[in-house]
Amino acid sequence: MNTIIDSILDIDSESEKKIEAAKAEKLNIIKAAKAEEEKIISEGVSSAEAELDSMLKSERNETDGKISAMEAEKNSKIAVMEKSFSENFDKWSDEIFNAVIGS
Repeated sequence: MNTIIDSILDIDSESEKKIEAAKAEKLNIIKAAKAEEEKIISEGVSSAEAELDSMLKSERNETDGKISAMEAEKNSKIAVMEKSFSENFDKWSDEIFNAVIGS
């Protein structure tokens, strides 16, 4: 009878060990899953930041190009106006003078 009870106690003890091992394995799996989740999130954030930086550089380059083109156009128009002014200064001065004096 003692052997049966001892066998039952041994089986119970082994069952408890297996349950504790299963609980430990469960905790390890949960920790590993959380670590993997954090890794995936971190990689996603890094990837998104890299893509955002790339888009920002691209937009900045495009904007800089547009600004340069606008400045070149502005400078060209200013040069045309300055040329016209210097070519017509005397004529316009005389016309203004005559318009004021001739009134």
